[in-house]
Amino acid sequence: MVQNIITEVSITSAYNVFSFVVTQSGTSEPIIEEINNTFPVTWTCSRFSTGIYKVQSSAVALPTVEGTWFIGGGRNFGGVEINVYYGGSDNFIIQTRLNGTLTDGLLTRTAFEVRDLKNS
Repeated sequence: MVQNIITEVSITSAYNVFSFVVTQSGTSEPIIEEINNTFPVTWTCSRFSTGIYKVQSSAVALPTVEGTWFIGGGRNFGGVEINVYYGGSDNFIIQTRLNGTLTDGLLTRTAFEVRDLKNS
């Protein structure tokens, strides 16, 4: 006789994560495609100025810069540079440059992930 034993396992992460893809063209507002969001907030993205985009949370989500990690950006390929910066406890900033100049239209299904250590 074979007995099937199923055990429920709950896996928790030491951090909240927001994984997403951004597309932006011309001077239009960026479009976020959410992949995963364990933060207890919603996120929206807007064009702040040429080549600068603000990703805003609906409440405090990133309490400290020291506990926040950004994955994605920081690359320079063919003169295109995409960087992400801590903007404050409820936002972060994405900047896009072409040959050193802030430029719109460089985000084409660009993937990012934000991780923040849980404050418990």
